[in-house]
Amino acid sequence: MKVLYTIVALICVLNPLYSSAESPDSSDQQLAMSVPYVLVDGKRIVSLPKGVSHFDPALRQTITTISNISVINPDEPMVYYKTKAGLKPITELYKLSFYEVVEGLLGQDISKPDQKELDNLYLYMISPPEGCSGLDNLIGRLIERKQSKSNASPEAKIFYTIMAAIQKSMAGRYNQARGVIKFDGKSFGDDFLAIICPKGVPAHFGRLLESMLVLHMDHELNASTNAVRQVASTDADLTSAIIAGLCALSGPKHGGASEAVLEMLDKIKDFDAFRTAVRSKEAKIMGVGHAIYKKTDPRAEIMRSLLEANIAHLNINLQHYKLLKQIEHFVLSDEYFTSRGLAPNVDFYSGILYEGMGFKRNQITPLFALARVIGWMAHYNEQRQPPNQLMRPSAITLDTHQKLQKAQRSKEEKKE
Repeated sequence: MKVLYTIVALICVLNPLYSSAESPDSSDQQLAMSVPYVLVDGKRIVSLPKGVSHFDPALRQTITTISNISVINPDEPMVYYKTKAGLKPITELYKLSFYEVVEGLLGQDISKPDQKELDNLYLYMISPPEGCSGLDNLIGRLIERKQSKSNASPEAKIFYTIMAAIQKSMAGRYNQARGVIKFDGKSFGDDFLAIICPKGVPAHFGRLLESMLVLHMDHELNASTNAVRQVASTDADLTSAIIAGLCALSGPKHGGASEAVLEMLDKIKDFDAFRTAVRSKEAKIMGVGHAIYKKTDPRAEIMRSLLEANIAHLNINLQHYKLLKQIEHFVLSDEYFTSRGLAPNVDFYSGILYEGMGFKRNQITPLFALARVIGWMAHYNEQRQPPNQLMRPSAITLDTHQKLQKAQRSKEEKKE
């Protein structure tokens, strides 16, 4: 019987879906593992739950939901959002008004907030403490407002709380007279900038900001959206789920990529030396490649066009812009990147655009969150529709996993 168990164990670990040698990045262990059960010391000690048949630690090959909020076609490549008229490509959506895209995703109009509530938000919301990160500030303000009464929908309440928190951290002080701050429901970008830039900005910056926010509004089941949906599966309230999304966004593997590109540009003193360092793997290019897109990021193409179209009106660091274009040309022409489907992503261009419009670096991720919260709320509402099944994945022990890997290596050594 012990021999039989050993044979079955070898069959399991030799499954090509599990073999780490088959994975392009074995450290991530992204490929699935089909194992009906695992054995330790010749004994069957773990049976996977009924219906569970693979090991997928990064959930790259696991479908957890059926969603109509947004759809990514990496082969095209294109991303589509839900609208009142069905799915529409991002190449059309970024030309629409912010409120129009929001209404398509959320199924409700949030363009006309209650003026009294809005006034109170600005009058009584506390300024963030010194050293408080942008996302921590948003989380704090949501917790602060969670139990407050509101005539607005939960979605509108959360959106305008985040908006006011961002503006409170940006503006030195507000004109505190009631009724001065008004949202006319026509141009979110114009209204938003009017509050934080009382001296005015170029007339088209409101439209530009809306386009950029639309590009960031949703992107299928990314890490933060998955966190929101997982919390929603517990039947937690909307605010709690949104806070989970903000917490996920605070991690450097998911958020802050635009700022990382700008920090990279700060450090480059000579492009040729930087290119040499990249080729020798002593330096890394930030804002290049994407987990989903293997050709190009369609949002990056649009963001680049927005940058080029507005370059004359932006207050950008010209040396940064020159370096950005040199790196772009290098990535798009070098065989190492082209053969691997690596191209500049949306974050490669967005940071220099936001900074050129006058936003500080620590304000970029909160602005991203202001857009992405729309997608999060849409996913939350979709997840809560019956049957809202509690997400509960399974696990195997580290010791068991290591023994399976050891058996695989032993088998490969015997082959040699």
